[in-house]
Amino acid sequence: MKPDFLIIGAMKSGTSTLAHYLRQHPEIYMPDGEVHFFYEEGKGRWQRGIQWYERQFEEALPDQIVGEKTPTYSYLPDTAQRIHDVLPEVKLIWIFRDPIDRAYSNYWHAVRSGIEPLGFAEAVQREGERDIWKGYVRRGQYAEQVGRYLDYFDREQMHFSLFEDLKTEPQAVLKELFQFLGVDPGYSNQLNQRARKNVTKIPRSTTFRYLTKSVVNEIPVLRSLAFRLDQRFNRRSEPGYPDMDDGVQRHLENHFQPYNEQLQEKTGLDLTAWA
Repeated sequence: MKPDFLIIGAMKSGTSTLAHYLRQHPEIYMPDGEVHFFYEEGKGRWQRGIQWYERQFEEALPDQIVGEKTPTYSYLPDTAQRIHDVLPEVKLIWIFRDPIDRAYSNYWHAVRSGIEPLGFAEAVQREGERDIWKGYVRRGQYAEQVGRYLDYFDREQMHFSLFEDLKTEPQAVLKELFQFLGVDPGYSNQLNQRARKNVTKIPRSTTFRYLTKSVVNEIPVLRSLAFRLDQRFNRRSEPGYPDMDDGVQRHLENHFQPYNEQLQEKTGLDLTAWA
């Protein structure tokens, strides 16, 4: 069995919450987690083959439509053609977030994971010389990503929504999405609103977290000690992210403005709230 729809992006834009809602609909089946099929890099599983991919949906009932969520699909350049080759009629679901907020959230997620030793300003400045997985800014250039998919898919196969609307008006967003997928839109009124949240807990020191997670973690005899030290001394007591530097904020506003204008043209979304 092959999927009828894919949630393809964008990372740190509410895709986990969106999938949580869709899994509640009795006419929809989605496997847990992310499948990561249409690419090889990092977590990619393309080499496992189409039969492996189809087995991920074996538990679906005969009267259910099936889908999966992997936001990396929107970001990597070769996935659009691969998806079209395998699933030419698939429906594609996009959800976008203010790209500055998305970049900052993505950065702190990487810090928490222990894979980011740099401060945010330096990470942004040096992004062009770093590997593709640390593309905090590039991931928010949504118009480029949509453009790649429009080279292979009709606009009618795509559904666009905003993270900000999902937070404030989830029923309205989901009703439109259910209509797009061809399932009962009335079920949007019965969803459990206590959606799973993908919360990032922030360390005090990015360098200390990087050392304990990415360096010391490779030394088994020190792994447990490093973890305890990090948990005890490197956890911020206050919630949320620290304020972004004003200069970096202005730089990103100028950088993303033309991309946001292009996205608005391609999708018809009202992006004035990002201005």
